[in-house]
Order: sequence, then structure tokens, then C-alpha cells
Amino acid sequence: MHRIKKKLKNSYVGLKILEFKYRFYFKKQYDLMSHAVERFKSCKSKKPRKQIKREMRVCKDYWKCYPLHYIRYELYKKDKVLSENELINYIPEFFFYNIFLPFFNMDEFGFIVNDKIRTENYFKSLNIAQPLTIAKLINKQLYTSDLRIADFNSINKELHNNNYKKIFIKPAKGRGGYGIDIFHRNLNDEYLTEDNLLFTKEFLLQIGEKDNYIIQPGLKQSPKISRIYPFSLNTFRIVTERKDNSTRIICATLRIGINNCQLDNVSQGGVRVVIDINKCILGDLATNRICEVFYKHPNTNFIFKGYKISDWQSIKNFTIENAAKIPYFIYIGWDIALTLDGPVAIEANLDFGLDHFQVPIGGLREYFKIDNPDFYWRNLKNKHIKRPSFF
Repeated sequence: MHRIKKKLKNSYVGLKILEFKYRFYFKKQYDLMSHAVERFKSCKSKKPRKQIKREMRVCKDYWKCYPLHYIRYELYKKDKVLSENELINYIPEFFFYNIFLPFFNMDEFGFIVNDKIRTENYFKSLNIAQPLTIAKLINKQLYTSDLRIADFNSINKELHNNNYKKIFIKPAKGRGGYGIDIFHRNLNDEYLTEDNLLFTKEFLLQIGEKDNYIIQPGLKQSPKISRIYPFSLNTFRIVTERKDNSTRIICATLRIGINNCQLDNVSQGGVRVVIDINKCILGDLATNRICEVFYKHPNTNFIFKGYKISDWQSIKNFTIENAAKIPYFIYIGWDIALTLDGPVAIEANLDFGLDHFQVPIGGLREYFKIDNPDFYWRNLKNKHIKRPSFF
């Protein structure tokens, strides 16, 4: 049955069937899409109905799939005056995740980056700078960073000997910041969360029933980034493309926490600001996951527009250098932190958020150089064939 489903997915007819199902289930399974539909229904400043239908038809004809993204990115609003080329520059999620990325990336190696423990081991083998690992919780057993069996007392002793002020306990397969516990060291040399949850052996046994975990100390980020918002590690989300022995950065944002949140993930309420990768400056505004706009940070009043990222070249070089070390994937979404010691790779993502970039930047079709979507629709099963001319 699995082989039949895979064969169906990799056929043109099968993809069309999947896309037909997707257009109905996406609104129910993806909360941002359901919220977008509600915003569309309640919007008082929509374009005329005929114009909306015409623009949606333009998108559908070009991408060969229903343009849910037209609703998702609020392209129906009167102030979104877009040419036909600007309209088709917005890439639909179905096309991007089910057709475009699978055409290039080698799915059989996805296990390397879809588990934080495996990623940590892999990065270590390639000498990619990453956060220090204190311990790993695998199958309810504690291990040291190099996978020697450990016990709670030895790990707890290491925490105190190194005077870590903050530790992060991350689920190995967690995404979007979900499931992360953050412990702070108090005056009694105990580690507690903001909800007064104590770091104990019993706590680890309890969470170990759900998943494997990696335990890491908090990083000390550069003051240049901390001044924007000091209560979270604000990271750079950078998309790289590796082809023909050459690697480039396609686009980048800076993710920033807000409202005393210690995580910068947009799914946890954070915001993202576009980075001009050539001028090394922040864009005019930040956006959150429901398309709200912020011209300054709502807590620190930091003004985003034109802020110079003086260390951008080192971040850029670091990301390109490390993307070139991984031959299995053409496209990777990197999370990079700028610490006192320089750039550090937090993780790498294959299904990096398309909306994470298209909400603040706009359409990415030209960024990815997609000139003929139908080529990918009809050749996904023939990944070995000669790539389009731009490749």
C-alpha cells in the first residue's frame, strides 16, 4: 500500500488528486489558513469581486493549483495593487512543499535534519559551530554529549560547575519552538522554569515518556542583536541554494521575540524582519504570523528600518560555507545565532516556512528562479532528468 501511495504521489495524476484534497483540508489542518479565511470574510477593504476572481484565476492558471495563498497573503486587499507578474511571484504552499522542494532535495537523507540529536551529531562531524550540548535524553536514558551513559547527578553537577544561567531542554523532533522547556538558575542554585517547574530526575523521566530530548545551555548573543530585544535569542533564518558546486543565499530574515517571550519563533508569537542581503540592513517593518505589521519593536521601541547588521558578512560566509558541506540538499533553511564568539548554527530545516518569507518579502518565484511550474508537475518522478536551464 505504501508503494502504491508513493507511486501515485510521484505521478502527474496522483499529484492532481493530492492537490484537490489539499485545497479542502489545508484550511482545516493549518490554523493560519483558517484564520486567513476568517480575515478574508470579515475584511471591509477588499477589491471588487470580479477583480479578485480574475486575479485568483491568473494565479491558478500559472501554478496549476488552487490559489489558497491569495487568501493567506491577503492579496485581495485594495492596498495590494499588484501587476500580473507580481501576482504569480507568490508561490503556493502546495507547489512548494509537494512538488518543487521534493524535486531537488533527497528525501532519503531527511532523517539527518529532522531530529535535533542526529543533527547535532552530524554538525559535529562536519565541524559546524553549534550550541554546546550538555546531555541527551534517549529512550529515557541520559547520555553525555558524546553518547556515554550518564546519570542525573553527574549532569546536574556539570550544570552547577559551569554556572550555566539558563538551560534549554528541546524535544528531538520538535518544531516551531513547541515543547521546549527553559530553566533559569536561581539564588538557591536550583533550575526552575517561569512556572516554577523544577529540573529534577523525575521531570526528565516524565518527559522521556513522550520523546527524546537534547539539553543545551543558553547562548550569549551579540549585544548588537540583543539591543533589539534582549529576552530571547534572536536568530537569522537564512535560505541557501547549493548547485553546480556553488552556494548562494536566496533570502533571509531576523526572527525576534516579543512580549517577554524567551523564544523568537513566529509560531510562539515572535516577529520577523526582512534582511537586505546585499546592503546588510533590516527592512522597514516586522510582521507576525497573522500578517500584523510593526514598524518598531512593541516592547523595546527599537526601530527596524535601515538598522545595519555589521556582522552580516561573517554570518553570510558562515552559512554559505556550511551549506556547501551538505551535498544531499539543494535547499536548506538555516537558523543562525550571532553570539559573542561569532555565528552558530542552531538547526537546519528542509520544510522551512514559505510564508515566513512571503509575508514580509512578497512573492519568491523569481528568487527561486521558477520559470515553468508545469515542468516540475510533470517531472517530479524523473528527478534524475536534466534540470531546467537555470540549474
